[in-house]
Amino acid sequence: MFDLSSDGLGNKIIGTGFNCSGGTTPWGTVVSAEENFQGSGARFTSGPNVDKINLASSFYIGVQEEVKPDGTQLSYIAETTGAEFGQVGQKYGWLVEIDPRNPDSRVKKHTTVAKYAAAVNAAQQSGDIFRLDEDSADGTGTTFTWSRFSKAGEVGTQPDGTGEPVPGMGYANVNNLAFDVLASLWGVTDVTTSAHNAVGDGPSPSALPVNHGGVGSAADAGGNLVGVFGNNWMLFIPTSGPFAGVHFPFAIGPTRCEMTGPTFVGNTLVLSVQHPGEDSPTRAALAANPTFLRTGLEILPSDGSGVFPQDRAVPVGSQWPGNIARDSTDVARPAVIGIQRKQRSWREHWEHEDA
Repeated sequence: MFDLSSDGLGNKIIGTGFNCSGGTTPWGTVVSAEENFQGSGARFTSGPNVDKINLASSFYIGVQEEVKPDGTQLSYIAETTGAEFGQVGQKYGWLVEIDPRNPDSRVKKHTTVAKYAAAVNAAQQSGDIFRLDEDSADGTGTTFTWSRFSKAGEVGTQPDGTGEPVPGMGYANVNNLAFDVLASLWGVTDVTTSAHNAVGDGPSPSALPVNHGGVGSAADAGGNLVGVFGNNWMLFIPTSGPFAGVHFPFAIGPTRCEMTGPTFVGNTLVLSVQHPGEDSPTRAALAANPTFLRTGLEILPSDGSGVFPQDRAVPVGSQWPGNIARDSTDVARPAVIGIQRKQRSWREHWEHEDA
């Protein structure tokens, strides 16, 4: 397949690109998933720049090439990263492994893992967490088995594409996983900000529909189901002890943000808060009406029978981080933050259950 691609490199690849936050493996390498590699750009429909990329109206511009029925590349689409940098679509969008200790190592793209992940997630409402178990006790195995570690989605039972209504754990679209010293699994959600709280963007937002029967989270896959989960937030799941497998909410992000890259450095949790207030005006611009009342948001009860309405007062704008004094007309800003426990360590917290 690669031999027919027009980058002239055959089965070789120009490095890696479009990387999302990843993690480290037990053997010391770093893994990262390539995302949005086929993002499309809006184009001018008239005027002197007709058919050219309109950067102001484009969310993301990816490789974008025309392909043949067999999936191989036919030609580049002008002004995309494929045309500018000689990239080929089928060489990106994979799980990438890098060995930072060996400067002579090549980037490995694990195409089988990525394809399995895509096939499983296509059947899920809100994405699940899966585990890979090596078929070896000493780390030398070359084969793995996989299983579902935690079911995403509403707590109420719902269809998940497998033929069985399965209750979720109350979260959606978990991303960027990390383990602490107690082997608890931490993650952040990555719900599309335009669907948060089932409320649209802009200074005059409107309520978005929610369809609990559809499979998938996008509007064209059954409705903005992800809206019921609110802002993006952070959670952790113990892997041992009496609460093994139970998720605990830890932090809720500001309006329209995405929290990424949780990393433990000593007793500090390092976390990135991206694009707070995305596609939203400042609070100063909405001083008379800073919130939108989302009424009648339908939530599934725990047994999945019917729905019950919930009302939410949703902030329309943001000035995060709020602990930094500045002009009221200023916009929200992204930041990397460090979170520390004020008193006992995590280990002491778990060992002293009577406190």
